[in-house]
Amino acid sequence: MSKKSFNSQSGYSMIELLLATIVGSIVLAGAYVSYSIIERQYQKNSSVGDLNDFAIPTLKILARDIRMAGFKAVDIDIESDYGRIDDPFIITDSGSICCDSIQIIYDKSIGERLRTTYRVAPKTNDNTRNALYMDVEQYQSAGTWVNIIEDALVTD
Repeated sequence: MSKKSFNSQSGYSMIELLLATIVGSIVLAGAYVSYSIIERQYQKNSSVGDLNDFAIPTLKILARDIRMAGFKAVDIDIESDYGRIDDPFIITDSGSICCDSIQIIYDKSIGERLRTTYRVAPKTNDNTRNALYMDVEQYQSAGTWVNIIEDALVTD
């Protein structure tokens, strides 16, 4: 029978195990930091994408109405019943308090003059955020306007 000495046994020493654990921990910590940075950047890019998805249609709606500001649908041979549009585009700046608005007046057709008002106001079910609302009025006669669309949510 042969005697085995402790020196001839195979395996890892305590120092090797500790070093392997430290190296593994450093690699895992680096992976976690990289993941959190990538996740944060993804969320930021996703929010910008969502903003663009909502902003572009809203800007198209506003641009259409702003281009129409002051338009008079009048035939050369026909005098308009509505007369001149003195202030086709009015911006109301409320300063530091809520809420700003834009008012646009134009003739949609010979027999129809519209006044569209876009305004920023607190969101109806969430007072911590503001939203863009639209009101549309039609001119009747003698300076009276009748609501066609009221408090339509354009975007939030």
